[in-house]
Amino acid sequence: MEADRREHELQILQLQKDLQMAAFTHQEEMCKASKQRGDEDKVLQEKLRAEREADKNRNDLKELPKITVSDDLPVYLTRFRQVVVARGIDPKDWASLLGLLLTGSILSKWVEFI
Repeated sequence: MEADRREHELQILQLQKDLQMAAFTHQEEMCKASKQRGDEDKVLQEKLRAEREADKNRNDLKELPKITVSDDLPVYLTRFRQVVVARGIDPKDWASLLGLLLTGSILSKWVEFI
């Protein structure tokens, strides 16, 4: 009888150990998944921030008309620079924003240039 009781206690202890290991493994997997989701969230947040910034930049340029062949290019570019500087737009974004305002043959030349 005593041997059976000890065997039963050993089985219970083994089951408890297995349960604790399973719980630990589960927690570890949940931490890894949470970190991965956190990393993915950071990437998504950065993409959303960049999209919002691009939308803001496009909206800031609404006061500038599209440039046409009849416009005085140096005057237009001076005005463009004044607007983007006043709006605090990063200079690395200026070229792409300017490209949105070009039309006709000027746009064709721009595409050839870049």
